[in-house]
Amino acid sequence: MKTLLTLLLIAAVAAIGGAWWAARSSAPVAAATNDDHAHAQAETRYTCAMHPEVDLDAPGQCPICGMALIPRASTPTELDDVPRVQVAPAMAQQLGIRTASVRQGTATSTVTTSAQLVADERRIVTVTARAEGWIETLHVNAVGDAVRAGQPLATLYAPDLTAAEEALALAKRLQDPALIAGAQQRLRHLGGGADAATLRAPGDGVVTALLAREGAEVGRGAPLMELTDFSRLWVQAELPQALTRSVAVGQRVEVRVPGAFDRPFSATVAAFEPTLTPDSRTIGVRLVVDNPEGRMRPGMLAQLRFQRDADADQLWIPTEALIRTGERTTVILAEDDGHFRPLQVVAGDEYGDETAILEGLHAGQQVVVSGQFLIDSEASLRGSFNRMGHAGHQP
Repeated sequence: MKTLLTLLLIAAVAAIGGAWWAARSSAPVAAATNDDHAHAQAETRYTCAMHPEVDLDAPGQCPICGMALIPRASTPTELDDVPRVQVAPAMAQQLGIRTASVRQGTATSTVTTSAQLVADERRIVTVTARAEGWIETLHVNAVGDAVRAGQPLATLYAPDLTAAEEALALAKRLQDPALIAGAQQRLRHLGGGADAATLRAPGDGVVTALLAREGAEVGRGAPLMELTDFSRLWVQAELPQALTRSVAVGQRVEVRVPGAFDRPFSATVAAFEPTLTPDSRTIGVRLVVDNPEGRMRPGMLAQLRFQRDADADQLWIPTEALIRTGERTTVILAEDDGHFRPLQVVAGDEYGDETAILEGLHAGQQVVVSGQFLIDSEASLRGSFNRMGHAGHQP
């Protein structure tokens, strides 16, 4: 009996010691696993399925289109769970499978956007009354009348102006230099001159606002009309946020105005709006264009075409080769032995018919540009069958 109790005591001590040792041994592993998981989460980047150039360190919405961001793999790799697919040359020809080389170089694309012609705000002048009085004669009677520099616009009767002219005439008769200087200064203050009662156009332009009529009483500083010089116009357009880095102040841009000119002409980028439009996620850009013939008018629609160059030497593939699933971007890589395999990549900006590849490919490799969805479906189906087969053999 004593022997049996001794054996039971030894077994209990061994069990307790084994449990303590197992807990001690597994603790660092669990800690390391947690650390690795936290490290992996810290390295997770987020992108947009429609705008892969977006790269943020936290989930949220795409700053360009507003879509929900998705996790981006830190390092694109071959899809291990999807097997390679072999297609016979005759079958590949029947399926219309085409390939293209991954090229190294730069890219240029032409971006077209809509715009509108507006008046150059720096060429708008307001004609005001410099003294209190009445409009005796209005020489310009309607909005849209064209005027030339120095042309009479209105004739005023202003008592203060009349008194200043009489004071100047008296000072000249008395030949008193001090009185003459004082009277001239007051006349200039009232906007007077050789013909002080007549207001004249400061430059060429068109009457775009008529704010007073003949016989109306006006106060000092009251606006009478507005003149706009249309010999130079502004072209206003909205550019997506992602394209603003492709346009710079001083850049020449091709402009087309249907209905005014059959041929394109160039305009100069003058300025960008200081803020982003929240709803459309666009930035306003303003260009300056000469209009010497006056055939272009504010309100007309225009089209802008400008060249967009890639920032640096990169890898490029045809955009049609990309397979975007929302969770990842893949291509079908064609190998020399007639095999095809999916490969995950990180895509950059799109220029024309090509897209930059930031990670996942090398120059000279072949990617499928036609029929890739058939191959991708076949590879995914085979991968599913393989996983089912492995699961069926598990005990």
